[in-house]
Amino acid sequence: MMRAVLVAALLCGVFISCSDRPSEVDVAVAVEFQSLLPKDEIVLNLVDHVVLTISAPDLESRRLDLPVVQGIVTASLDVPPGRNRVFDMKAVDANEHILYAGADTVNLGQAFDQRVVVTLRPVGLLMRVSPLYQEVAVGQTGKIDIVIFNVDSLYGAAFRVLYDEALIRIDRSRAGTFLGTDDTVFYASFDQDEDTYAIAVTRKRIVTVEGKSGHGILASIDFTALVPGTATIGIGIESSTALGKPDGSPVDGIEGLVLDGGQVVIRGTD
Repeated sequence: MMRAVLVAALLCGVFISCSDRPSEVDVAVAVEFQSLLPKDEIVLNLVDHVVLTISAPDLESRRLDLPVVQGIVTASLDVPPGRNRVFDMKAVDANEHILYAGADTVNLGQAFDQRVVVTLRPVGLLMRVSPLYQEVAVGQTGKIDIVIFNVDSLYGAAFRVLYDEALIRIDRSRAGTFLGTDDTVFYASFDQDEDTYAIAVTRKRIVTVEGKSGHGILASIDFTALVPGTATIGIGIESSTALGKPDGSPVDGIEGLVLDGGQVVIRGTD
């Protein structure tokens, strides 16, 4: 039986190597799959699992949902040798939103070793509450972050945090590190309406006219749990220009923006 190794790294490469024994049509190639996620806490918290789909004109498509354990995905599977084996990979969050994706076509079972490179690229614009779920007791404090993902040239952001003020009290908030430090950003937050907390953060033009790309924390919020219950925390934006580039135009992909909320379960003290 011939051997193949498939190694995937987000924003890096995927490699497949086959032994140099001649192939036979009734022999499957044993494939060891390993996905190495970046050692980035935000990415690791966002990615729930990796979906690997294997297909070819002469094969029935196979889908595998592979768990992420400490930033690593591993699996062993058999793939029939032949031409045009498509390895389609997607890193998704718990709600099946695709965060990274990539694909490549491989010929398995040839007489010579092969090397195939697949680049996984960010997919879609996402803002979410992190963590998605947490538990606190009445009277205890907790913290949530507002994280943006897959953004290009972001200069400023204005958004609302939606919550149930009968269940939790927002004590204070502060700018995250994505757009800069306290010395390089303007930050404002206030109770806008009932159950609504408004936040605005932007880079200082006297410091830089460059936008930031990638992913990171826009704001962090401290809260106190008031009474037992389940508090839903959401995110809202009022216009496409709420996420703006240095020239004031909306960031790319704003029309497909995904907003993910979270839950805080508040326990009694007995």
